[in-house]
Amino acid sequence: MLKNTEFQDHRHASKGRFALAAISSVLVAGLTTTATASELDIALSEDSAAVDLRYLNGDRSLRSAAGFVYREGGSRVFDLELLALGQTAIGNLPTTVGIGGQANIFDGDGLEGSALPIGGFLQFNIPQVPGLGYTAAAFVAPSITAFGDAKRFWRFDTKVTYRIIRAADVYLGYRHLHAKAEEGSDVSLEESFHLGFRLQF
Repeated sequence: MLKNTEFQDHRHASKGRFALAAISSVLVAGLTTTATASELDIALSEDSAAVDLRYLNGDRSLRSAAGFVYREGGSRVFDLELLALGQTAIGNLPTTVGIGGQANIFDGDGLEGSALPIGGFLQFNIPQVPGLGYTAAAFVAPSITAFGDAKRFWRFDTKVTYRIIRAADVYLGYRHLHAKAEEGSDVSLEESFHLGFRLQF
């Protein structure tokens, strides 16, 4: 029989997972009725897989997404994302910038927790090489927005993309998802180079 504190922790974690699953279902259902553009992103490495489904609103000023990362051996990370989008330029490169936040729930290597990181991404194309682009994203949750066994949480993604047809990109990427446990140990939930593709519809 579980001790009372263990039972409470287990019940709290179960409620958190249920709430996040419910929110994601509402988010996806609502966005599919209002979105004018969507993206499906799938990435694979030797021992991990990731899938993201993204929705853009009518004027492409807002992006919502739901994603899941699985690493062989047991690490799992589920996230929801909401970003404001805008256009700018870095040097002479037209650039799309997104700023906002995520909700993450994760477990792996004996660590279970959740986090509300803030951050964003930038994405630009290289005019000299038609079809070639670069994307980088980073999100960080300090201790005030990290929960469960996690004291801090951060994730970083970067990829070099190439558009093979109008509605599809292929890419080579690097991803690192990291948490710091309450007792001070560092836990790498996922770190890999991977190949992927992104479909737009």
